[in-house]
Amino acid sequence: MLFASRMAGFKAMAAAAVVVIILGGLLYLQIKRNGELSATVDQQAATINLQTAALDKERRKSAETNLQLAESRKKVQQLQQSERELSHDLQASNDKIINARIPVDVAERVRQFRNSNN
Repeated sequence: MLFASRMAGFKAMAAAAVVVIILGGLLYLQIKRNGELSATVDQQAATINLQTAALDKERRKSAETNLQLAESRKKVQQLQQSERELSHDLQASNDKIINARIPVDVAERVRQFRNSNN
């Protein structure tokens, strides 16, 4: 009986040892899996940070380009306005210059020629 009781205790200890080994192995696998997942998460976070930085850089470039385009558009409008004013001034002063330097009959023929071509 003592032998049977010791044998039962040994079997119980062996079963407990097997359970501990299995649980230890499962725990090891879970820790290893958690480490792999953590590394994956870190890598993805780094990728997201790089992509976010690239997007921010592109947004800044786009904003700068839009500002330059707006400035260029404003300069073009100013130049067009200046051109209209100068053209108007030139047309207004053109007759005075013609009349001052060219005889009246020649100026009249030039006007007629201009009018006939329009």
